[in-house]
Amino acid sequence: MTLKTNLILMALFMGFLFTSCQEDDPKPQDDGSILIRSNVSGDVKLFDQYGEKSAQNDMRVTMDNHGKFFYGDTEKDGGYLVLNADYFPNYTILFEKQGYGTYKILNYSHEYNNGGEGHINEVPNLSEKSGTYSTSISANVSNDTVFFDLTAQLASGSGTRIIRFLFHTTPQISNEIFAYYTGQINIYSPTQTYYFTKIQLEGIGLKPNTKYYVQAYGDSYYSNSYMDTDGLHLPNLGIPTTGDTPTDSFIMP
Repeated sequence: MTLKTNLILMALFMGFLFTSCQEDDPKPQDDGSILIRSNVSGDVKLFDQYGEKSAQNDMRVTMDNHGKFFYGDTEKDGGYLVLNADYFPNYTILFEKQGYGTYKILNYSHEYNNGGEGHINEVPNLSEKSGTYSTSISANVSNDTVFFDLTAQLASGSGTRIIRFLFHTTPQISNEIFAYYTGQINIYSPTQTYYFTKIQLEGIGLKPNTKYYVQAYGDSYYSNSYMDTDGLHLPNLGIPTTGDTPTDSFIMP
């Protein structure tokens, strides 16, 4: 083997070592070993759809490192521990449990901390999905006010039910596709009329003389909402058990 070939092979080997070290971000220890990962802890608080405290255990917490996953589960006190997660500056943290809308924490940085464990400071309040959903909606405009006649299937239980209205300029509106939204509003009866003034609707972004499609959804006390790269997510919205959520349209005054 020639000297030139040896030099090329050595350069390739050193490049491989350098790349591997960059990817794992290793940290030298006093004993000469390399630390590239550590545990991550945190807490959540779980509630039913009415805001009453519920069982805190068995929520799956997933740390997503661009397709490389590390898992933990909440204990009865709401605490969780993810074991041996790689150091990485841009994790997405997912919180999932049967009956709950998925919640996310974006851009969590798990960095070397003098050999200590990582900790997620945010303690999210998370509710079960809403069991309330709309069965019909009718929009009517009178002067500078828009009225919505709504019928709904109310969730069982004794808590206060909540709804919110979603708006879009396209008929493809859904619980995942919308442009504008109201805050949470109490609903006390299966048949109820709501109204919003032009000023109120302009306050959430609607523009005059524009056609909008509207839907109404049940929501939970804690909506589990979060902002992702594609906008706001409302994962606890109540949807019909069969069929589609009713839609109507109106011209904004």
